[in-house]
Amino acid sequence: MTRTHTVNHLVDGIDGARLYRKRIIDVDVRFAEQAGSIATLEGVVACGRGDALVTGTRDEVWPVTRAAFEQKYDAVPPTVMGAPGRYRTRAMPALAVQITHPVRLPLPGGKGVLAGEQGDWLVQYGAADQSLVNGTIFDETYEKLSNDSTF
Repeated sequence: MTRTHTVNHLVDGIDGARLYRKRIIDVDVRFAEQAGSIATLEGVVACGRGDALVTGTRDEVWPVTRAAFEQKYDAVPPTVMGAPGRYRTRAMPALAVQITHPVRLPLPGGKGVLAGEQGDWLVQYGAADQSLVNGTIFDETYEKLSNDSTF
């Protein structure tokens, strides 16, 4: 029987965490017309009216609060910020560690609980901003900054 662990701490406290950078990629985005929930690859996540619903490299969808979206994405012309269309990720640094066993990650504010499997990645973008990312998608969308970037 495989045991699932619940992660309630920051990635920078985990041995083996490394510094990565989000690759610059174009994604399709629409905005939630009402509050609800989105079934992501890692679990059901609540979203608010106006939150960005981002479609990734494998047609997976995840919600991003409007404030976080405006800090992490740029509109690709002719799209204007806040309108549905193509957006480009910014090359943002993140701490990440590949998980070796199933984990659960409760999201802040009761927005949901993400579930990760062995080979997925636990990623920390900021003090209260963590996520789980599928292993294949992580390989496609993140790059390691240097071999000595450890925490």
